[in-house]
Amino acid sequence: MFSFDEKYPIILRGDDLFVSPFVGWIYATKCLHTGGVASILHHIREHHFIIHARRSAKKAILNCLTCRKFRAKPAMEITHPLHLFRLENTPPFYYTGTDFAGLN
Repeated sequence: MFSFDEKYPIILRGDDLFVSPFVGWIYATKCLHTGGVASILHHIREHHFIIHARRSAKKAILNCLTCRKFRAKPAMEITHPLHLFRLENTPPFYYTGTDFAGLN
């Protein structure tokens, strides 16, 4: 039926210094940086009972450096407006000439 750990889990406070690295470790090793809060809570509740565990799980996902890199938005380069001389209407090759067979 239930194991001893499931019947009598280890109770931890959510604001304890041990809890944050522990939840981060579970997210990195058991969840493999996939899944969300529910996946973390499932693995935590196998052996432990953490008060405010959902808050700790959300914090672990937001503070994960690997996941932060994948959630990053691409940088946008600022484009300056064009100069007026680039907007003039001129015929093709107005400033450039071609030389066919070396004749002038």
